[in-house]
Amino acid sequence: MTFQEQDRAMYRHPSGAVVTVTPDGGIEARHPSGAYIRIGDGAPAALGSVAANGWTPPSGGSAEVSLATSSVTLLVKPGGEVELTCTTLKVMGDITATGDITAGAVTLQNHQHSDVEPGGGNSGPPVP
Repeated sequence: MTFQEQDRAMYRHPSGAVVTVTPDGGIEARHPSGAYIRIGDGAPAALGSVAANGWTPPSGGSAEVSLATSSVTLLVKPGGEVELTCTTLKVMGDITATGDITAGAVTLQNHQHSDVEPGGGNSGPPVP
């Protein structure tokens, strides 16, 4: 079913999936589980009116959300795990982790260093 509502184009599939094009050109796709992806400015579309007239989307369980370009892949799994594949990750701000961080075979919390000598010298690199 396709319809127009306040400069918004929507397509609702019988499965409960909804695709919306917003007045500002944003594109949003919603899975029956409630997972969605939006490309554009602003908050996700309010779809309360889509469920009007007695229509209720079926429950859809869990869904993976994927975003891919020619150089980046982002996957959000139903259990909350996030996988990001890219050449370089640049973070503009702090990174806080409640668990350990591992680079290759070296953990941040439990690594040891090579070439340790008493005194004021520097140790060698971490031991994998």
